[in-house]
Amino acid sequence: MKRRHIKKQKTKHSALASGVQSERVLSSDKDCSTLAIELWRAEKSLAALQDNPARSSLTLAFDKMKGVLENIGVEIHDPCGERFNEGMSLSVALVEKSTKLLQGEARISETISPSVYIKGRLVSPGKVIVETGDEGGPPDGKSND
Repeated sequence: MKRRHIKKQKTKHSALASGVQSERVLSSDKDCSTLAIELWRAEKSLAALQDNPARSSLTLAFDKMKGVLENIGVEIHDPCGERFNEGMSLSVALVEKSTKLLQGEARISETISPSVYIKGRLVSPGKVIVETGDEGGPPDGKSND
């Protein structure tokens, strides 16, 4: 009887282990995405430290972290400045009217958080602010890009 009991425990244990392992795979995408977004935010903050002596060592550290993420297939995409269209996989937080663009044009004016892809698969859509051309666009008929 003891042998049967031990065998059942082993089977139960291996089933639990495989369940935990599949959860880890799912959460690792989220963890990688969170890490990528926070790294992007830290780099944006670093840009403000123009004359700080710590900037070069922080830049080196960030570059190493980005390299590690790239090696495991994580891509960070900041769409700021790109033309916007409704088919993009982005979350639009705000739409602002702009006199710098022609009526009907739309451009991503600010990225709140970047899009994150893992091995080519979107795991976290970016959050952006979009500006659209207003009726009183540029007087010369050309957008001010």
